[in-house]
Amino acid sequence: MLTFKTFSFQRFAVLYSIISTLQVAVFCQNSSCEQAIAITSWVLDQADTNTAAQELLGEAAIQYEEQQPSTSDLIQVMPQLPWVAFQVQALLGATAYGGAEPGEIFNVVNRLNASDRLGNLTQYEDNVLDVFDIWRDSWVDLANRLVATASNDASQLSDEAKASMLYRASQYYFISQWPFPVSEGGLRAAENSTKAFDDYLTNLKTSRGYTVEYLDIPFSNGTVSVDLPGVFITPDPTKKLPLVILNTGTDYPKEAIFPFGGSQSLENGYAVLIFDGPGQGQVKRQEPYMPLVPDWETVIESVLSEVKTNENIQRYVSLDDIVLWGVSLGGYLVGKACSVLPKDSLKACIVTPAVVSMIPPYANGLIEKLFVPMAKLNSSDIPEGYAEALQNSTTVVDKILRPLLQECDDDSAARSIWTTMFDASPDELIDVLPDYVYSIMDYAGIVTSNVTEIIDATYLGYQGVLNFTNTDISTTKIPILVLSGTQDNLMGGQEEEYFNQLPQDIQDVSKLVNFTAETGGALHSQSGALQTQAEAVFPWLKETLGNAAPSQPSSSNYQRSDAFALIAVLISVLLHLF
Repeated sequence: MLTFKTFSFQRFAVLYSIISTLQVAVFCQNSSCEQAIAITSWVLDQADTNTAAQELLGEAAIQYEEQQPSTSDLIQVMPQLPWVAFQVQALLGATAYGGAEPGEIFNVVNRLNASDRLGNLTQYEDNVLDVFDIWRDSWVDLANRLVATASNDASQLSDEAKASMLYRASQYYFISQWPFPVSEGGLRAAENSTKAFDDYLTNLKTSRGYTVEYLDIPFSNGTVSVDLPGVFITPDPTKKLPLVILNTGTDYPKEAIFPFGGSQSLENGYAVLIFDGPGQGQVKRQEPYMPLVPDWETVIESVLSEVKTNENIQRYVSLDDIVLWGVSLGGYLVGKACSVLPKDSLKACIVTPAVVSMIPPYANGLIEKLFVPMAKLNSSDIPEGYAEALQNSTTVVDKILRPLLQECDDDSAARSIWTTMFDASPDELIDVLPDYVYSIMDYAGIVTSNVTEIIDATYLGYQGVLNFTNTDISTTKIPILVLSGTQDNLMGGQEEEYFNQLPQDIQDVSKLVNFTAETGGALHSQSGALQTQAEAVFPWLKETLGNAAPSQPSSSNYQRSDAFALIAVLISVLLHLF
């Protein structure tokens, strides 16, 4: 979460937290729209004008941040910019399966460290634009060079080597767009990433004998109909193999999520299907646009229908042995789908992370840093009835946050409050709207880099998110592997609660794996430790699938050894020195 620079800038930091919180609200009539507007207006006014309130907010912000695990605990790359550390950690993990090279990552980090413009960088929101162009240009330059070399017929490179370069280029193009993925450059980088990934697959067909099928999966949300883009890959077209369907979340399209389960599955002898669902990847960039849908089981049903009716896939897949793997928000979506889908629809599910409620990861920052501190003011300074709503996280959610969007009309003062909190110049707005803000636009059905449209998109987006209700885990009928990162400060912390709510007969054939800092897999979705993650996933799949599991990893001319995992660790240690 952002910290406050100055209290004159506080509304924008507050906005960041409010955006996080409103993602998880569900329908509630415990309080009127008018009361929610009145309390929120009073809280924001106190934050701007009341010295005592400002002191309480400052103390609460420090206390809250001190309690949060940092995404840079495992790797120190400019800890002032947590998104840099997280993405570098993710790329280091991808080296185990060819998605990046440690030396190439280190070169970009050196360019960042060498910039004289970073000398006074103390907070994320101070100089994010100064570092963003260096970050973006470094990755794009690297990816362009790799693509140019791989595309040069005079290079004398093997198809295997070209595939390696194009795979890395695809990941570098994608990573270059952070933290502004809907900027003009970000959208162009996403298109380049898709193109490089497709060329990578083309070379895989030649170099390894893989079979690749591109899919257009019909899907309708009842209002809009689209074709969901997908890719099916089998490492051994002479056999019917178990299938892993990889389900991404909001920010990562199918090409970028591939290192988080796709590469590992192929190396372990499984066929793989990746796809962009509603509000994801290419679906965000095609007409008609379709936002994320809350009944995600309907998306999975459409994907499964395509698998079971497409003759080009049927011949390669053991249809009784299909595994659904959700990553990041995909962990929540897959967990929700697997709680509804019938037992015979899937052989197993994998979630990283598992989520019971979206309120703790998204609401606690706002509640603890803005609303609850106001209850500590002198009682004579708090209007009658407000203290009850401000006393704890539950009352804030029920009496303020839910009614603000659920019960207030678009033309009410609630919309004006929202716009007022965005009342900044475009440059200031960009400073305080990191990647998370753009992610929520998936829920609104809007793709834009226009500042005014972003304000509308975030408001509409969180109205849409209100339909994403909590998962009824007790109805799950499919064995599930729950992967937990103990330092996942994005969505983690609920995995044990999730596992304990599974029906006993399903819990008996499921498993919970906790990755601590010592394993290197403690971050969100085991970012940075994908080989370590695979060492937990595939033994469990073999036990769950029994004789249907691949007897041994598929043959490949391109096997990454454990040495690359060691290199990633060594690079991580070296980066601590910078």
